[in-house]
Amino acid sequence: MLDMLKYLNLKTNFLRQFDQVTRSQTSYLGYTSHIFFTKPSKMSVNEETTKNAAQEQKHEKHPTKSKLELKEERKKALKQRRLLRKENKEVGFPNDILKQTEYYFENGLRKVYPYFFGWNTTAKERWFGRTLLDIYKSEFSRATVNQSIQHLIETGKIRCNGQIKPLDYKIKNGDRISHIKHRHEIPVLADKIKIIHEDENFLVVDKPCSIPIHPCGKYRYNSLSIILTKEMGYSNLRTMYRLDRLTSGLVILGKNLQSGLLVDKHIKERTAIKTYLCRVAGEFPAEKVIVNKPLDCASKKIGLYWVDEEKGKESLTEFERVSYNGKSSVVKCRPKTGRTHQIRIHLQYLGYPIVNDPLYNQPTVWGRTNGKGGVYEYSKEVLEQNFLRVHTYEAWIIKQENSENENSEEKEDGLVEGTLDKKEENILPEENKEPELKRKLEDEHNNEEPEVKKNKSEELEKNSEEQTNQKNEDQKVESRELQDKEDENRPGFDEKFLTKDDECFECQQIYRDPVRKDLTMYLHAFSYKFGDLEFKTDYPKWAEEDFIE
Repeated sequence: MLDMLKYLNLKTNFLRQFDQVTRSQTSYLGYTSHIFFTKPSKMSVNEETTKNAAQEQKHEKHPTKSKLELKEERKKALKQRRLLRKENKEVGFPNDILKQTEYYFENGLRKVYPYFFGWNTTAKERWFGRTLLDIYKSEFSRATVNQSIQHLIETGKIRCNGQIKPLDYKIKNGDRISHIKHRHEIPVLADKIKIIHEDENFLVVDKPCSIPIHPCGKYRYNSLSIILTKEMGYSNLRTMYRLDRLTSGLVILGKNLQSGLLVDKHIKERTAIKTYLCRVAGEFPAEKVIVNKPLDCASKKIGLYWVDEEKGKESLTEFERVSYNGKSSVVKCRPKTGRTHQIRIHLQYLGYPIVNDPLYNQPTVWGRTNGKGGVYEYSKEVLEQNFLRVHTYEAWIIKQENSENENSEEKEDGLVEGTLDKKEENILPEENKEPELKRKLEDEHNNEEPEVKKNKSEELEKNSEEQTNQKNEDQKVESRELQDKEDENRPGFDEKFLTKDDECFECQQIYRDPVRKDLTMYLHAFSYKFGDLEFKTDYPKWAEEDFIE
C-alpha cells in the first residue's frame, strides 16, 4: 500500500514538472491520451531536464505549421495530381459517339441525319425540392417545344436516377436527371475549314460562320471540335478559347497540355493581343475609340447580355476605323478582356452595331434606342419575350398542307440565295455593255433642261446602283456554283441513314433551309499573338473597302 502511494506521489510530481513538454500523444493500453503516461524511466533529474530542454529547442527551431499553411499545401498537391492526370488524359470523342450519325450536303449546307441522344445532368441546388415538371417548364421549355413534358415523364423519356418517377417526385441532392430525345441539328454553312498553321503543338484553323466551337444547344456534330475529329481525322485537340457561333475567323487548338497551358496563361494574364474585324452601320469615328463599360447577363435562357454599371464585370475594348464605303465602316477591334459578346455589345453601346448582328442590332427587340448609350427601354423579362417572338423556330416551318404551294412560291420569289429567274436574267444588262450604256446616258443628260437633267441624274444613279447590285448577284451566283461543285464531291442525302420517331414533333414538320445571309455575321477573328507566336487569317470579302452590302 505504501509503495502504491509513493508511486502515485512520484507520478503527480512528474506531471507537474514536465506538463508543458510532455503533452504529446502517447499510447497506453491501446488508448490515445494527452495526460496518461507509462511509468517514468529511471533517469536522473538532470538527464530529464537536459532532454526536455533539447525538445523545447527543437520545437522552437521547427514550429508547427498553421492550419492555413497545411491547407495551402494540400491544395498545391491536389493541383499537381490533377495536372498529372490531365497530361496523361486523352481528350475528344470516342468512336462509338462519332458513329451515331453521318453528314450530308445540299444547298451549300452541312446537315446531320437525326439521331437518338441522351442528356444527363446532376441536380442543381436551385432544383432541390422541385418536381421534374416544374424544372422542365421553367428551365428547359425550348428543349421540349410542342411536346407534353408530363407525357415525356410518364413514358420514361425523362427519368431520374435511371427510373421513371411519379409527377409529384421532389428532386433531392445527388439526383441524376436524364432525357432521351430524337435530336435534329440545325444546318450550318458547308464552307470548308481552312488550315492556317499546323505543327506538333498547335492546329490553327479559319472557322466559317454559323459553326459553334464545341457541342451546345441544337449543335453537336455540327460543331468545330467534332467536324475536325469525325471528318478531318484530328484527335486529342484542346480548345484554348471560344468564338461565338456566328463569328468567323482564327481558332487555335492545342495538341498537348503544355501548349494549352501556354496560351491559357497569356489569356489569363491578359498579355494576348487579339484583333477582330467587323463591319458596322454608319460612319464610325476616324479617331481611336475606347469603351470601358461593365457587362452582365440579361437573360441566361437565350444568352443575352447588356451594359450594367452596377452588377457588370469589367470589359474594355479598343476600336479603330479601317475604311468607310458611304454606308458602313470596317472597324478593327482589340478586346482587352474576354467577356461574352463584348465587342458586339460595346459597338451597340456606341451606336454603331454590326450591320447584320441578329442579337444586338434589333430595334424590334431593344426598342427605339437599340441599346445606344446603354439606354434600354425594356426590362430583362420583356427583352427575353421580344427576342423569342422575333427569333422563333416557327419561321422555318413550312406547313405540310401548304408545302407544295410554298415551295413553288419560294422558287418564284428567288428565296434561295444566289439564284435568278430566267425572266430576271434576260432583262439585266451584260457586264460588257455597261460602259456603253453609261456613256449614252451621260450624253443625253448633257443636252437636257435642268429639271430633265435632275431626273436623268437620278435615273443614272438608279441604273448605276442596279448594275452594282447585279455584280453582287453575279458574285453570289458564281459562289453558289462553286459551292455546288464542292457539294458534288461530298455525300448527298441517303435515306438509309434516316431515323424517325413517331412521337418526335420535328419529324412531323418540313423545314425551310436557311440561306447564307441567315448564317453570316460580319465579325471575324483576324489575328492572335501570344508572346513570340502570331497567327493571322486572310481578310474576309466583306472587309474589303469597295464591298457593298
